[in-house]
Amino acid sequence: MFLFAILTQKGFPVNPNDQWRLLAEQFYSIRCLVQLNSLPEDYQPKDLEQALARECLSRTQRSVANFLLHIWDRSHFCFELAQIVDWDRDDKKALGDWFNGCTLGVGCRYF
Repeated sequence: MFLFAILTQKGFPVNPNDQWRLLAEQFYSIRCLVQLNSLPEDYQPKDLEQALARECLSRTQRSVANFLLHIWDRSHFCFELAQIVDWDRDDKKALGDWFNGCTLGVGCRYF
């Protein structure tokens, strides 16, 4: 209930799917996958999981996808922080904004 009040007060989406999408859209690698039609424009976590299984993704795209799936369901998806070494500046900024709470209103938000 406390998280709901904070998000509502700050004008952030409350629905976890919408929050996850808002975060995912901050990553350059994910926006590229949408532009390349590797992800539908209305993608959800399951679409990203399917793209990981069937698409030839770059190492960075694969790593960003692993991160986003990890915070969506950390019991099924692994992510190691060392993977961000290969990320570009825009993706690292998106990660930093997630960490600091700039994107979702609460830092390090898991779903």
